Amino acid sequence: MQIELIGLCNQTYAKRGDMEITTIILAVLLPVTGILGYVVRAYLGKIKLNSAEAKSHRIIQDALKEAENKNYKQLKKDFFRKRKI
Repeated sequence: MQIELIGLCNQTYAKRGDMEITTIILAVLLPVTGILGYVVRAYLGKIKLNSAEAKSHRIIQDALKEAENKNYKQLKKDFFRKRKI
């Protein structure tokens, strides 16, 4: 009987030991995963922001080129109209 009780006590201590290790692992892993999640979200947000800024820059450049072309065409028309008169 005593051998069995000692075996049960050892099992109880083993479970407590496992639980303490699990608690320690959770206490370490949860903050680490939280921090990693935040860093990944911040990095992806920065990438998206840079992409949107680049796209808006291209749109502005295209609009400026189009405006310059229209202005050039209008000046050209006006120049030739004045010469005909």
